[in-house]
Amino acid sequence: MPSALSPVIRAAISATTSATPGATPAIAAPANLPATLAHGTVFGPPPLVAGEDAAAYEALRARVAVAVAPADVLEEMWVRDVVDLDWEAQRLRRLQAALLRVAAHEGLAVVLTPLLGLSGAHDLAARRVRALLAAAGLGQDAVTAQTFAARIGDFDRIDRMIMQAESRRAAALHEIEFHRVLLAQALREALAAEHAEYEDQEDEADEAFDGAVPGSHSHGAGRRVRRDQ
Repeated sequence: MPSALSPVIRAAISATTSATPGATPAIAAPANLPATLAHGTVFGPPPLVAGEDAAAYEALRARVAVAVAPADVLEEMWVRDVVDLDWEAQRLRRLQAALLRVAAHEGLAVVLTPLLGLSGAHDLAARRVRALLAAAGLGQDAVTAQTFAARIGDFDRIDRMIMQAESRRAAALHEIEFHRVLLAQALREALAAEHAEYEDQEDEADEAFDGAVPGSHSHGAGRRVRRDQ
């Protein structure tokens, strides 16, 4: 029975069997697979919000793709997941910084109220605020700390969202690694099956030759011994 393995699979099998023992085998990509899939059409547009830099996102995607070198469409999908989740984690960190800025007045009011009273704390000009803080031995860090304390519930939720995004990103990278291990194993098993089939065919040919040619019994046996060696 002829082997059903394609030349591409044979090449990939050869790559896996020649790899260094203990190392993850290299997997050959199918010849008809584009080097880089068109992400805008295959996976949709990047998940950007207003004000985010599309060029920075694409640079991140390109660098991750180079580092991972996806071998098939599944790995391309996981690369996209990794990029999107990393971008999400970065966005959440920017959100934390922005929250500190926009809510700074809340922390400032907490700092100034003991010095000026509640009504005076809300009526100060920015220059006077800086002078008053300096006179009290306080700085912007005091305002930031009070702002953080006032919004600590929001920051805690954002932190959990960042951890979830990073955990999902790590899971996507693990899926790529696991996929490559399974593919390498499947290729090695296919190679072993093909070798066994070839040996069976060779044995049948030897037996047919020995039966057809008188005095040739040692011919097929010799070939089998040499092959087993």
